[in-house]
Amino acid sequence: MKKNLLTLFIFISILTNISFAQIPSTEDSVKSLLCKKWEIDYALMTGMKITKGMGAPDIFFEFKPDHTFLETSSVEKKNETGSWSVDLTKKLVSLQHEGKSKIIISSITPVELQMRLLPQNESEKDLEQMQLVLKLRDQ
Repeated sequence: MKKNLLTLFIFISILTNISFAQIPSTEDSVKSLLCKKWEIDYALMTGMKITKGMGAPDIFFEFKPDHTFLETSSVEKKNETGSWSVDLTKKLVSLQHEGKSKIIISSITPVELQMRLLPQNESEKDLEQMQLVLKLRDQ
């Protein structure tokens, strides 16, 4: 019985750490986790996992220590650049492109980060409910 309770406690602890992973408490910690190349793995929309379909482009985000990022696609030839900033009080990383906040990163671990697109106009309002999950790209 004690063994089952211990196993259950360990399992809940692991789930809690995974579920509530967020932004680290120092900028150096954020940099060490974030400044790598990431690939969009899947999206979450109202709790439903949406995987990439066949023929869908691979989209990559490469974050650099100078607070810039590069977004590339396996299909489109143009690259998007922007800047990122950390709000340690709100535990968020904000991505800006052409002076506007476009994306918020709400959680980052050594192998996964979660971002949410910010609607830029009324027609994009549904994007608020979509969360993108990125995995660390093989270097």
